[in-house]
Amino acid sequence: MAELFLLMQLKIDEYHRQGKIQKVTIRREGEKEWLPIFEIVDEAIKPHPFHCALRVRSKGKVRTWADPRLLVNFLMDHYQLEECHLIFPHHSRGANEDEKEVDQDD
Repeated sequence: MAELFLLMQLKIDEYHRQGKIQKVTIRREGEKEWLPIFEIVDEAIKPHPFHCALRVRSKGKVRTWADPRLLVNFLMDHYQLEECHLIFPHHSRGANEDEKEVDQDD
């Protein structure tokens, strides 16, 4: 994903009502940071699908969730989603996740 646009929830809601949300991906940004990314098809704006996230009104920053279960509940309740994709970027792993323990029976 090269570009990620920040949109207010009202605009995302409008795209949902118009059936323009093609898919949703949840990306882990950190230990307690989960980001929903909406793939939108709106040929009036771009000839190809584009990606956006929810913008926090008061701060102009991206809206994330600390608990992925609450995010999934929000997406199911608010957008009636039945499916989404998960992304676990390498940079979001904890230090111990990169280390693998090997058992050897000698």
